[in-house]
Amino acid sequence: MHVHTAYFKDDDVALKKDPSQDEASAVSQESGFPVPLTLEDFQQDILNLFFFQVRTIGWMTDAETAWRITGKIKIGDYDFFDPRQDAKEVGLSYDDIRRTYFAKCLERLYLFGYQGILDESVEPFDEDSIYTWMSTLICDMAQSHLLQEWDANGAFFEVSAQRALRVAELANARCLMEKGNYLYYFQTGGETTTRDALTVRQMALLSGMEEMSIRAAANPNRASPLVTFKEDNHTYIALDVAKNWLKSKGRYVAVTRQWTKEQIDFTKRRFMHFDDLFSVIHQRLVEFKHDDSRTRNAGEEFDALYARQNFKEGADKSQIFSNMDYVRGLAEVLEFPVDLFCLRVRELIVKTEAEDIKKALEELTQQNAE
Repeated sequence: MHVHTAYFKDDDVALKKDPSQDEASAVSQESGFPVPLTLEDFQQDILNLFFFQVRTIGWMTDAETAWRITGKIKIGDYDFFDPRQDAKEVGLSYDDIRRTYFAKCLERLYLFGYQGILDESVEPFDEDSIYTWMSTLICDMAQSHLLQEWDANGAFFEVSAQRALRVAELANARCLMEKGNYLYYFQTGGETTTRDALTVRQMALLSGMEEMSIRAAANPNRASPLVTFKEDNHTYIALDVAKNWLKSKGRYVAVTRQWTKEQIDFTKRRFMHFDDLFSVIHQRLVEFKHDDSRTRNAGEEFDALYARQNFKEGADKSQIFSNMDYVRGLAEVLEFPVDLFCLRVRELIVKTEAEDIKKALEELTQQNAE
């Protein structure tokens, strides 16, 4: 069994008691798997952590500069840095951030982890995906000394960070059990995520039980013990064994696939690089593939359009996309707003050229200096 060395080690800190948990703990699915917090509760956690990161940038720049990230303009230093004031009190709501990568990714982790909902219209749950990066970000916040300092002065970030960490770990465990791959190699108490088995902690998360209860269930003296195996002095549960055991206990959450067809707003969406552009094109084609109501075959139309261009390795993508007739045809095939899409592509070309010029100037400056 291949075991990855982890960069993150959790000390298994218990979650702080939050007043909303008693009511939320009563919420459970038909499967019998307990859900300790509602999506609305978790959205508040996401908002808290987003605000924490904005405040972190404020320490590195200033309050007004950091506050612009939220799409807002003016805020006073006192309000921004007062730990007793939360996001809502300074004028930041979840609606202000719900379309950010951070919020959307954490919501998907929650829905997959607790409800088994898998959105096929967005980036898949894979290793080295955006969910990997979000998991590392959550891990850092869960251990952050800066976060602890805020809480020591009256803020309430730590509970949100610990709950977000639990959501990320649960989604990671479910991804491993269902897909045979993980999002991130979490390590807790010496147990390290592997590719072909679950740790005791992961099994506890997937069952909604305590780790000691999982270890008790694995006692060979029981009538029908949970079958485990040892490797490198750690206990693991095979993926198929874990799934069957959860089903037998009425705690298995079946995966439900859905297609949200999230619309791209090109008045706000810009392309940061050509890989970003290609990702949007690919996502649109996948969306069309899953749309049974469509009569046109956009895939074939795109292939015909694509074949006219020379996309060999090393090809000048700026030159290819400078052909606005081609870009307009692309927008029409993908059913994007033609004028907006063309402007965004032109914006990307100008941005790329400016970066190339800056790089060339820096190289020449360095050469002359030598």
